[in-house]
Amino acid sequence: MSASEPKLVTAYTTNGGPGSPPQDGTWNGGGGQAGIWMGGSAIASDNSGRVFFVTANGWRGSVNQNLPASGRVRLDTLSECVVNMAVNESTGVVTQQDYFEPYTYTAMDAGDRDLGAGGIILPDPATFSGGGVSRLAITVGKNGIAYIMNADNLGGYKLGVGGTDGIIQTIPMPGK
Repeated sequence: MSASEPKLVTAYTTNGGPGSPPQDGTWNGGGGQAGIWMGGSAIASDNSGRVFFVTANGWRGSVNQNLPASGRVRLDTLSECVVNMAVNESTGVVTQQDYFEPYTYTAMDAGDRDLGAGGIILPDPATFSGGGVSRLAITVGKNGIAYIMNADNLGGYKLGVGGTDGIIQTIPMPGK
């Protein structure tokens, strides 16, 4: 590459929000954790204005105070979550738009059953739909449960009947 050719520079950082413990200067703690892992899967997008990914276990504890919450409410630590980030097409600024966090996420964390071990797929809405929902999002993690969500309203936390998942369907592996 000559000096006159443009160079591509990529940088990233992860930062925990106010609900996260401070980084302690070691690899052992702080910052919130909850990395994007997805077992080698790519980040998904169904249009230029949003991207989806799944996070793994993060800071152990109830960062959402164990209270039901809309997926539209911003979380400082997205642990065991399916996340939809809005991308401002004119500025490139990325912001949290929606999320789904299984009501069992604290038990998943404790048992190292990362949701983020699996990627996310956004099936073609011309072929796949369900329950009156035309845009689906599907993931499965180390707990062996497939989560089928509405890609336009992922489901938040504990918004289903009796504080369960407010999503289209969960499908456990046979024998689970």
